[in-house]
Amino acid sequence: MKQDQSSVLVSANLIQILSSPEIGWSRDHLGAKLVDEVLPRLTEDPMMVVFWGEDPRFFSRGLGDGTADTIKNQLLSPRGQASILKSIKSGNGPVFPMPMSAIAQGDPKLRLHILDQMMVAPLGQTDNSILGAIAVLPKHPEALNAGFEQTLSLVALFAGSVLDFADEIENLESFLQLTYQIVENDPSGIAICDSDGRILRANRAISELTGYPQIELVDRTVSRFFQPHVYSELRNRWRSDRAESYEISIFNQAGEQVPVRLSPYRIRQKGKIWYVIQLEGLRNSYELKQKEMEVERLQAVFHAAVTVQDKVNTPLTIILAHLERLRLKWDKGLSREDMDKSLEAVERQVDKITRTLNRMSELKRYKVQDYALNDRMMLDLSDSRDMEHSSSVEPDEKE
Repeated sequence: MKQDQSSVLVSANLIQILSSPEIGWSRDHLGAKLVDEVLPRLTEDPMMVVFWGEDPRFFSRGLGDGTADTIKNQLLSPRGQASILKSIKSGNGPVFPMPMSAIAQGDPKLRLHILDQMMVAPLGQTDNSILGAIAVLPKHPEALNAGFEQTLSLVALFAGSVLDFADEIENLESFLQLTYQIVENDPSGIAICDSDGRILRANRAISELTGYPQIELVDRTVSRFFQPHVYSELRNRWRSDRAESYEISIFNQAGEQVPVRLSPYRIRQKGKIWYVIQLEGLRNSYELKQKEMEVERLQAVFHAAVTVQDKVNTPLTIILAHLERLRLKWDKGLSREDMDKSLEAVERQVDKITRTLNRMSELKRYKVQDYALNDRMMLDLSDSRDMEHSSSVEPDEKE
């Protein structure tokens, strides 16, 4: 095949292979395509493709295993990459000859198999590094012409672009995997949906909240978990980018209502929109809150009991004392003065009890104060009105 014909075929084949939208590119895929399908259209000489970076790769064709391993070790070493980068900076063009001694230091094992020269086409570079390179080891260098170099440079140009794209895809996939792991292990339930509310991805926590296995949540619509008016409000918040959270109840697989805190938001990326719901289960916190409220209620009852004992029992004791006084004096002859005095004392104590109960009902906030006995607490009634201390002695208490 003539050189110009092979150049046309390689160019057409290259565009067809490297432009296919169905190919999920990776370094391994690109290297295999180059040495197995693209470069053999250009030459039958031994060839190799090397990718540097965090994930170095080496591919070859037409080389013995021992020779390929030797070249691989030399090229992937810092010296090999630096040597090619130095040649690039020397301005030798997109394709340039390079002696094997530049990377292999004249290794005799290589000279037994190939000529001490290779044609190198870089695949892209930065100031201090190079992405990769294609190298052809020609058996007859004098037979190479400008068409060969032009086609090889075209291959390198396309392959460099695909390599850069493959690295970006790999970085993106790594980032997505990390993101998926974060979402999967998030303690709150997260579902990623399309514009129709159909679930595209759901984590383990939302599976536990709804009672559905994770695999069964995919392709379901989130509307099944909400009452119609709640789902309508959710979609309104999606459309308006209102990302604040609010408390609602969802329906689980058993039809039970589960209290949750819902945070809806949407994510835009390159013209696409994903809709997200984040659910924080409130059942445990609700039960804990109920227990805390129960403890507070019991404390309030206890404080009220201490207050009644202090503010009500003392007046009742005085009332009973005056009633007993009236009973004892009744048989001996009770004077009008004694009766009036005792009745007035009873009225005062009844008034104190009434005022205490009224103040307890008028309290605007729950507040306690120390009780004089046994390190207990009682209600603080000072917010309603100043109150006489229960230990104050009424004039009639001295009798």
